[in-house]
Amino acid sequence: MRTGRDKTLAPPVLILPSLQVNIRAGAMPPAENDGHVYLKLPVNRLGKA
Repeated sequence: MRTGRDKTLAPPVLILPSLQVNIRAGAMPPAENDGHVYLKLPVNRLGKA
């Protein structure tokens, strides 16, 4: 039942940023040269494959 319902749902909006932080054990990525911390998303890979 759950598998069927899950196929109809969109992926969670913040799944990619949360995965980036979780893979780093809760730590944010290091700051770039400009002093800002960025989460990087593969925008050309989002949406339907």
